[in-house]
Amino acid sequence: MSEKNSNCQNTGLSRRRFIRDTGIVTTALASSVILSSCQNDNNPPANTTSTGEAEPAKLEVFNPTGSIEVTHLHAARLGSLEGKTICEVTNGDYNFDNTFPRLRQTLQNLYPGSSFIPYTEFETIPNVVDEDSIAGILAALEEAGCDGVIVGNAG
Repeated sequence: MSEKNSNCQNTGLSRRRFIRDTGIVTTALASSVILSSCQNDNNPPANTTSTGEAEPAKLEVFNPTGSIEVTHLHAARLGSLEGKTICEVTNGDYNFDNTFPRLRQTLQNLYPGSSFIPYTEFETIPNVVDEDSIAGILAALEEAGCDGVIVGNAG
């Protein structure tokens, strides 16, 4: 047996355990040095603003993404489409002219008492909308008597 292996067997200490234990000891020593350097009672920090106890700092942090809190995700769902007027609105994205007619036909088969106003009856919504265009879209949908709206194509 080699001399190196016999030393490990004599002490019963593996390399893995030696490295782990020395890492723990080193970390403990470093932590105690750092903590002891933070506790310097000889020179306490001067309090120049008040004679009482210092108040905690108040920080206000702004979200750099510009996102806002969503408080209401969706409109209330209709109990059924039966007897309702459903309007279609599109922004003209990929394959909308194929999916809207298929979706309309499927829903008309499921709810024969419902009526549909196709996307061709409304203006195409631009990809970027402002308050004026939203107001115009909402006015057109309200004027058409829509009970529900199918928006977009998710494509």
